[in-house]
Amino acid sequence: MKRLIQYHLTLLLLIQLHMSLPHAMAQNNKTQLAITNAWIRKVPTISTHTAAYFQIKNTSNKNRILVNISSPIAAKIEIHTIEKKNGLSIMQHIDSILIPSHSKVTFKPGGYHIMVFNFDQQWFDQKTVPFTFQFDDGSSFVEHFIWQ
Repeated sequence: MKRLIQYHLTLLLLIQLHMSLPHAMAQNNKTQLAITNAWIRKVPTISTHTAAYFQIKNTSNKNRILVNISSPIAAKIEIHTIEKKNGLSIMQHIDSILIPSHSKVTFKPGGYHIMVFNFDQQWFDQKTVPFTFQFDDGSSFVEHFIWQ
C-alpha cells in the first residue's frame, strides 16, 4: 500500500512538472529576451494600416530567430525592413530575423518594423495592444505596445 501511494505521488509530481514546463519555458524565454520602447503608431481613423516599433535584447548564450508576430488587433502582421535601391527606400517583407546572442536589434522608423494591416480601430480605445512574439524553437511570449 505504501508503494502504491508513493507511485501515485510520483506520478502526480511528474504530471505537475509536465504541465508547468511550457509556462517555465516562456518565463525563461522572456527573461532572456527583453522588449523595450514598444509602441504602435496611432494613425488617422481613415487609415487601415500602421506600424509598430521596439527594441529586443537577447541576453542568452544562443542566437534566437524571431519567426512571427501576431496580435488580436489584426489578421495580418508582417516583419519588414527598409532597403535602399537606386536611391529609393523600399519596404521589404522578411520571414524572420536573427537576434544574436548578447545583442539587441532595434525596430525603428526607416529600418526594421512591424506592419499591421487592416487593423481593428476599436483598439484605439485601449491603452495598450498585445503582440505575441514567436521564435523558431517554438517558444513565444506576449508584450504590450502603447499607442503613440
